[in-house]
Amino acid sequence: MNQEFLSAGLLSLYRSPDPLSETDFVVSDFMTPLKYLPVLNSEGCSFVQVLETIEHYRQGFVLLTGADGRFEGVITNADVRRGLLAHKADLNTVEVQSIINRGPVTILNTTSLSGMQQLLNELSFVVLFLPVVDESNKLLGAVLLNNLVKG
Repeated sequence: MNQEFLSAGLLSLYRSPDPLSETDFVVSDFMTPLKYLPVLNSEGCSFVQVLETIEHYRQGFVLLTGADGRFEGVITNADVRRGLLAHKADLNTVEVQSIINRGPVTILNTTSLSGMQQLLNELSFVVLFLPVVDESNKLLGAVLLNNLVKG
């Protein structure tokens, strides 16, 4: 989209198909599929696995699912930092379950692009990615917002 600002890039994407068309893109049209994302099963994963996964994918986060594929939360670089600070006396006591953000902003795969724009505008903080889930909260992928504005 080659836009300096996310909103301009999203507007460009929103308007890029046939301007006479009444259809709108939906999130699943441009999300990054799971196979390209840092995803771990939250049960039994170690803190070291979280760190290695964040480092390997270089996205700054790892998405966590249950064995059934349902989205359980996210661990970001900031969550790792907070976990380390909370256990600085003994870093071996950091447990993955204690640093999972179980309430991150998510978006349904069927949400329209204009609906995603509205969601982003309503947030009081910046997000770099949006986990994409279906109606049963199964993780399907993520919208990597920085990829939407890079040229």
